[in-house]
Amino acid sequence: MSEQVRVDVTRLERSYRRILAWYPRSFRADSQEEILAVLLDTAVGMWLWLAWANGRGEDWARLTSAACFGLLTLTIAGSLSEHAAAYAPATLIAAAVVWAIGLASVMLIFTPAAWRYYRSSLAEH
Repeated sequence: MSEQVRVDVTRLERSYRRILAWYPRSFRADSQEEILAVLLDTAVGMWLWLAWANGRGEDWARLTSAACFGLLTLTIAGSLSEHAAAYAPATLIAAAVVWAIGLASVMLIFTPAAWRYYRSSLAEH
């Protein structure tokens, strides 16, 4: 892996690499990249699962999506405080796009029209 790629590693991947430090050293040496791929896939899978649950009108999914957006906001704020824009501007731009999509999604699932959708779903259960 080149130095340029190492500098441009996303914050999520760095966080997962910190989690990997808790795995036993011998296991980590043999399987670090596979474990990292599973953790990253799990994060993507969670967002897709929440989108599916929101589409079905599950109220818990709406609240969980808002909490995940809050964590994303804190992560980006932390990156900005660490001057990430100077080290990895492309990653920060991508994170800003994801943040904007998340903001639009959270705003839409908390509109009055959405409340009616979630309430009708609660009445059916």
